[in-house]
Amino acid sequence: MILVTGGLGSIGSHTARALLDLGESVVLTAHRTTTLPEHLAGEPDGRVVVEPLDTTDEASFLDIGKRHEITGIVHLAAIAGRLLEIMLAPRVAALHRLTIAELPHHPELQRMWRDETDRPGIDTMLADYLRECTRDGRLDVPDPRLAARQLVMLTVTEGRVATLQGTQPLPAADRERIARETAELIVRAYRP
Repeated sequence: MILVTGGLGSIGSHTARALLDLGESVVLTAHRTTTLPEHLAGEPDGRVVVEPLDTTDEASFLDIGKRHEITGIVHLAAIAGRLLEIMLAPRVAALHRLTIAELPHHPELQRMWRDETDRPGIDTMLADYLRECTRDGRLDVPDPRLAARQLVMLTVTEGRVATLQGTQPLPAADRERIARETAELIVRAYRP
């Protein structure tokens, strides 16, 4: 079984769906809710297990490992939702719009903007995860760093477009749709 932390969230649940489609069984964890999303319902008994978990509670984490035969871990707890929250926060969105408006007047901003992609962050974490998926045969990602950057950029760009560059709130249904579509796209593109 594959343990998916944040497995009931947007990207986590759609990653779980992709794992189920590949024939894996999953243990999904969530901190607050244990309600199974519709797109995961209807699986035969034992293929989808839901466990409440605070990922900071090491004993609870280890207890899940004792109760289930865990063969891999996907640690996605709130990544997509948090990414969209950060990038679409009013102050960050306003800074983004201002920076774009000022780029033609400040060549040093252009250099900083380009160099920003080389700093460690969510791209690095996702690239490491995609490398792991390639090593164990779940996916076949020839360039994990590129794929991770594309996933982040696609997710953020979709969010920015849906919110008129952060000037409007992003409804939960749109956040769910964006996370689902980007996760499914990456899984389909790199399925072995």
